[in-house]
Amino acid sequence: DGSVGVYHMGRRQWVHETVLSHCETIFTCNFKRSDKNVLATGSYDGTIKMWDVTRMAVTCTMTPNAGVVYSIAWPPNADDHRLACSTSQGKVLFFSTAPDKMGVPLGQVQAHKDLVYNLAWSSQPQLLASAGSDGCAVLFSPDGKIQHRVAHPGGVFDVDFSFYNGSELLATTCVDGVVRIFNVDDPGAVKKLHELRGHKIKSFGVKFSPTVPSMLASSSDDKTVCVWRLDGDAQRPVVLKGHVEKTRALAWHCEG
Repeated sequence: DGSVGVYHMGRRQWVHETVLSHCETIFTCNFKRSDKNVLATGSYDGTIKMWDVTRMAVTCTMTPNAGVVYSIAWPPNADDHRLACSTSQGKVLFFSTAPDKMGVPLGQVQAHKDLVYNLAWSSQPQLLASAGSDGCAVLFSPDGKIQHRVAHPGGVFDVDFSFYNGSELLATTCVDGVVRIFNVDDPGAVKKLHELRGHKIKSFGVKFSPTVPSMLASSSDDKTVCVWRLDGDAQRPVVLKGHVEKTRALAWHCEG
């Protein structure tokens, strides 16, 4: 319904809830890495809103004018005042979050032919990845340079990075249910490391653990979540069951 809420896990209650924020479905929300009081949301209504969650007030509204906003991503460094978003028109757009230039457009990348489901920023500020319905995961830099298009058998739904064992890794999910792991130390010469087969049908979300860089979780239309360890037998996941519908979004606790 376009409303935004903040839930206090310790108290097990809503501490903030708004109405009439976005005028359509909200597809994505992300806290700023360096400031827990700043939240960004993206919606079917084609806008991004930044929030001060101490007051639950909108501090800025950005309008990419590129269709539905499916995903947003913050850069890895606290002093990097940018925000990236992906849209239904195949574009990734960048906006300033600097106090004196809040919401100013910084550029865009035509990364895909069709909608971009998800977006991730690596530990390197000049490298991002996007997941598209066109069957590619795309590596690119904020200046618009496409580094590599990683072809998949069908639609790619999510991407995530991890710096593990001295290398930058990229994980992807795909309509065929396989979770793929790539070495992207050289974005122009991507190397596939693993094809993780544990889901019965489409795999959707993927997230690396923030504290155990060799561990990741994936969600699926098969109603399960698989937890994988790249430092062990990568083909034997722990399968979490209990959902009665498709699993979608994933998030790790900040302490792992």
